[in-house]
Amino acid sequence: HAPHRRAEMMSSGARPARPLIRLNRKSCSLPLARQEGFTLLELLIALAAMVLITMVLGGVLRLASRAWERGEQQVETQERSRDLVALLSQELRSAYPYAITDGDKLVHFFQGEGGRVRFVSAVSDPSPGGHAPFRVVTLFFERGGGLFIRSAPLLGRGLPEDGHASAHLLDSRVQEFRLRYLGPDGWVSSWEPQEVKPAEAQSRGLRGGQVAAASDPAPAIPRAVEVTLTLAPSRALGPITLPIFAATDLKKTNPTGKPRS
Repeated sequence: HAPHRRAEMMSSGARPARPLIRLNRKSCSLPLARQEGFTLLELLIALAAMVLITMVLGGVLRLASRAWERGEQQVETQERSRDLVALLSQELRSAYPYAITDGDKLVHFFQGEGGRVRFVSAVSDPSPGGHAPFRVVTLFFERGGGLFIRSAPLLGRGLPEDGHASAHLLDSRVQEFRLRYLGPDGWVSSWEPQEVKPAEAQSRGLRGGQVAAASDPAPAIPRAVEVTLTLAPSRALGPITLPIFAATDLKKTNPTGKPRS
């Protein structure tokens, strides 16, 4: 029937009706598949965020590493400082009132200044083959060099020369080394060998190269030595008071050197 209708419509001059269905271009066009990923702006933002996070984490790790290193250095410094103080304590506490002949005088040998002290130690020579019961010990400080010790066995009646034995470096970090000495009248900055009185020497029967017994009253050496150290970097130790065992009975004396009431 459709051909007849077209013929009738054409004979009557009427146009054939257009199809009522309109094609929607958007609906007919194939949808563009969205690719998985980021746009350039998103990539730039993500990259900037990653750089920022990396910088923050790097800074935190650097701070933690520096704190760890500082902690390790502090522990090492404390251990070395403790060892240094222990060595100084051992040497200074062992000072002994050794009687020597100084010219025509008999003196208890102990000589100290602000940064240097020389004395006779009752600790025997620790070196292999060392059989001397006493040693002459010198502790001294050299600015820019550190703290040194010189030890030589005491043989015979005379003291060895101060430069006879080689010096050993105790600690190069020492920037300051101060000593004070406790006498009968209090603390003093230097100490000279005290002369043995003739009556005392006669009563003890002392001659040059002999020692005064530790039980003898008030030997003329300091009752204690006060040590103040400054280690690099700017670490102060002390003042540390080290009593000398062979001196006087410290139970009757307070740190000021005045008798207790």
